[in-house]
Amino acid sequence: MEGSAGCTAAATAAGPGAAASGPAAIHTSRPSCTARARASTSSTPARTRSGRAATASRTWLLKLRTAPITAAPPSPDPKAPDSRSPIARPGLHGRTTTGREGAAPSRRGPSVTPAILALLLGAVGLAAGSFLGLVSLRLPRGEGVVAGRSRCAGCGATLAPWRLVPVFSYLASRGRCAGCGAPIPRRYPLMELAAAGVGVWSALSQPTVAAAVLTALLGWQLLLIAVIDAEHFRLPDRLTLPLLATGGLAAVLLGRTAPLDALIGAVVGFAGLWLLALAYRSLRGREGLGDGDPVLLAAGGAWVGWIGLPSVLLWAAAAGLSLVAARLLTGRRVSGGDRLPFGPFLAAGIWLTWLIGPLGL
Repeated sequence: MEGSAGCTAAATAAGPGAAASGPAAIHTSRPSCTARARASTSSTPARTRSGRAATASRTWLLKLRTAPITAAPPSPDPKAPDSRSPIARPGLHGRTTTGREGAAPSRRGPSVTPAILALLLGAVGLAAGSFLGLVSLRLPRGEGVVAGRSRCAGCGATLAPWRLVPVFSYLASRGRCAGCGAPIPRRYPLMELAAAGVGVWSALSQPTVAAAVLTALLGWQLLLIAVIDAEHFRLPDRLTLPLLATGGLAAVLLGRTAPLDALIGAVVGFAGLWLLALAYRSLRGREGLGDGDPVLLAAGGAWVGWIGLPSVLLWAAAAGLSLVAARLLTGRRVSGGDRLPFGPFLAAGIWLTWLIGPLGL
């Protein structure tokens, strides 16, 4: 209302002379009331927005001043020892046989899914089991391992290639020779299935392809050693020494067992059983252990390290006692003079210690 009154008063004061000046006089005079009202109306939202922004800025500054000061978390020191459990540490496969923080991480191989690797190692295990069955027969006899074709033990007929297919040929022939009808020993399909199981187990239990392959190789060697010792009470050096060599290879390639620990494990394993056998012979006047048992434990020490040797012996003792208990439960007599092959029990102890790790003693 004040603006309207001011405009009316200005127009009256101007008089007729101002009106006679025409449109040009109107354009050269100051802005009219209508123009000033429009300008005042359009500037009101701008002032409102600027006021809100200033209020928000003051509120933010107030919060910033009153907020507590929190120090940023320190960056991890790469040289500091890892306090996480062995299962959470990368590259240590959930366990170390050395028990040290400085164990070398594993060298990862190509990426392969566990299912595919299990199928591959299972198929290789079937073929390996067929070969191991042949070796377990020919080696104790002093025959050539790779010389000559496979023959029927009953009639001596050479087996056709399709009859050498693991497991399936046994099922197709119903467990009998096609020529003479002699029964085929069940040890053949059992060894083939056992070797396939070792391959699958190795693939599913190990984090890398290299670890799975070396674990399967360990299991196949132990299977052959256990079968020969169980049937012939013999542990040939032609089998135990290669097992010792592959243990050193695994220590270098995988890093789960330090090479020095593997060397100490081999020396301690051999010396421990050799001294035990010597003491038993001196006290009882007869042999208590075979000559191949110390070599087998030395090979196991190369695989699991010296810290894993007590676990190997505990597993072996548990397996031996389980066999004795099974004999007693089935009504069979057990005496102190009964011979028991120690090789299969040591093989089981080495295998379980490698897979599970040293027991917490």
